[in-house]
Amino acid sequence: MSPDRVVIEEVQARGDSDESTEAGSLPVAARAPSGPSRTPYSWLRRKKSSGSRISSGSPLYTRVLPIVILAMGVLTAALILFAAGVILGIVPFR
Repeated sequence: MSPDRVVIEEVQARGDSDESTEAGSLPVAARAPSGPSRTPYSWLRRKKSSGSRISSGSPLYTRVLPIVILAMGVLTAALILFAAGVILGIVPFR
């Protein structure tokens, strides 16, 4: 008897009803529990998805957010150039 067959028979003897323990069979996808969930954050899954709370035509998405992202990109580039200048000794610091 092969070692794999021994392990399969031990699992089946414990009462495992999963058919994926049979030799040569493909794994079976896990099934969702039928009863109520008891995880600490199960209330998050029960809450219905309400979608986006801000409409797609909002000025926040069309005007403000792109300007803020662009400004942060320019500021980041300026800080990187300043740091490179200090490291290379081009910009005197202190």
